[in-house]
This record gives sequence, C-alpha cells and structure tokens, in this order.
Amino acid sequence: MPDEKIKPTDKPSESAHPTPAEAPTKDAVISGQSNQKNWQQMDEQHKKTLEESHTAIGVPHDKRPKVKSKLEIVDDQTTQASNNNNNSSNSKNSNNVIDNIGKSLDAAGKQINAVGEEIVKDIKLAGDSIGMVECLAVEMPVSTELGHLLRPHYGREDQFISYPDCRSAAIEFRQVSQYVGHADNQIDPTLIAAVIRLEQKWLVQMKDTGLDNYIKDHPDGGVAGKNHSIGPAQMRMSTIEQLVKDYPYELSRFSHDPLKHALDVKNAPYFVAAYFACIIDHIVDKHHQRPDFVPAPTWNKVCRLWEKGERNNALICAYNDNPGQLGMVTEQMKIIKDKGLH
Repeated sequence: MPDEKIKPTDKPSESAHPTPAEAPTKDAVISGQSNQKNWQQMDEQHKKTLEESHTAIGVPHDKRPKVKSKLEIVDDQTTQASNNNNNSSNSKNSNNVIDNIGKSLDAAGKQINAVGEEIVKDIKLAGDSIGMVECLAVEMPVSTELGHLLRPHYGREDQFISYPDCRSAAIEFRQVSQYVGHADNQIDPTLIAAVIRLEQKWLVQMKDTGLDNYIKDHPDGGVAGKNHSIGPAQMRMSTIEQLVKDYPYELSRFSHDPLKHALDVKNAPYFVAAYFACIIDHIVDKHHQRPDFVPAPTWNKVCRLWEKGERNNALICAYNDNPGQLGMVTEQMKIIKDKGLH
C-alpha cells in the first residue's frame, strides 16, 4: 500500500511536543522533498492560525509574541536536548576521572607495599651472612621510578659494562673465540655483554650493593658465604676462585684478591668468558663431564642444547637456568645491537 501523505489539516497536536532527550533533529523531520513541502504548508497554516487568534481577541500588534514555526520549535528542542546530554556527559566524565584516580592510588599503594616487602626480604638475605651494618650500603643515585627503587642501575646499565673488554675477553679464551660468529650455531659476539647487562638491570640495593661493599673491605670473602654472587657479572664467589685456578694463564692478573678484582667493571667480562670457556671444555674436551658449580639437571639441559647447535642458549642456561632467562638475555643482545654497541 502506498505511503499515506500528511495533509495540511492533519496537524499533530501542539501539546504533544517530544521531551528534550527525545527531540528530533530538523534533518530527520523533513527528510524527503514531499515531506519538506508538507512541513512548509503546516508552518504557514500554524502562523496564520495564531495571527487570527491574536486579532480576534484584540491583542495589539506591538504586544504580540513572536510566532515560531514548527522548524524553529524543533531547533529549540534539539538545542535543549544537546545541552542536557552535554551536562550529563560532563557529569559522567567527572565520575570517570575520580574513579581512575582512585584506581591509580590503589595500584600505587599495592606497588609500594610490594617494594617494602622486597626491601625487607633483601636486607634479610644479605644480613644473614654478613651482618646488618655492611649490608646497609646503598648505591646512589637511587632510581626515582616506582617499582625500581631497589634497582640502582636500571635504565643506565651501559654505564656499568666495558664493551671493549667484552670483545677482548671473547678473543682471549680460545674455547670461546673458535665458536664466535653470526651463524645460528655460533656464539653471538654480544653474548658476554648481554649476560652482564641483564645482571646490571636487576642489580638489587643492599642485597647486591651491600655484598660488593663488604668484599671491598674483606677481599678474602670474610664471613660472607661463598655461594653469594658479587660484581657486575653477579658470579658466585666460589666460582670466581675456581676459575682463577682453572685458567691461571688467562686470569693470572687476577690471582691476587680475585674477588676484589671481580668487582671491577673492566674485569667482569674476563670472568664471564672464563665461565663459558669452562663449560665448553667440559662438553667438548672432557666428554660432557659436569663442572661442580652446575647442577645436574641444568647440565643435562646444557649438553642437549649444545649438541643441537644452540650455542648461545646452552651457555645462557649454564650461567643461569632461571625461567625466562633465555628470552631476557636474547633481548639484551638485541638492545646492544640496536644501540650499535657491539
């Protein structure tokens, strides 16, 4: 059935105005040429009727209110609805801002609590072995980034790595240098630096800085347990002393006070290279005989990776078999290359 057109006499009731929130837009009301013509006719009739009413009751022309067309009424209603919606939107935005501030403060509070718990834990770990006084050494400047208050080198790791010595160390140990290259089955030239860089990223105030401070005054290790890690490479003290004995030629300059030497940024790469050389020696020359400082389950994994040609992963795993270590060291290698430091 064809659409029934609105006749001029079929005017909608003037009392049935839409509410502001439902006010129609002018474009919606007069869409289509036939509808536009009908609305114009209704407007003319509307104005004429009001003028006749004013004349009939004797209202002077200068006292008569301005007669608005239907389209002007629609415009007024649309404007009012828009203002109401804006006010509602502003109110909602204010509530959202307050909610977001509340959530941020709550998250910050939880993070501060976590940092506090970590401080207590780290002080206890260091204090158990060397006493509270020495372990309270805090390195400056302290990170201002929440969540890294205990990481004094976070974001400035490269200041604590000697890249020239990392390159020299890889060459100095023949066990390492013969495998260094850019192929998938070779040792990446940036591996030594990447291992140290990751250790610097997660170096901990008091727990690590405290131990380093203690070794400066007690180069023989004092009362600190030899299983604790020290220096830029965060290597166990017992392993450092063993490597000096196993590689007396390459590490001869560190034979006196090796623990104190291991604290030096320029010396750390040579201890890492010696560690890798020892791993390679035990796999290749000693027919997979496990070094004392590598746990048996880890050693089996290291040997499998090496035989598969995954040299980098094998050495990373031997150095630290913590979950995620392979990915984190690989990420450091990429950072070093992107910065052009290799």
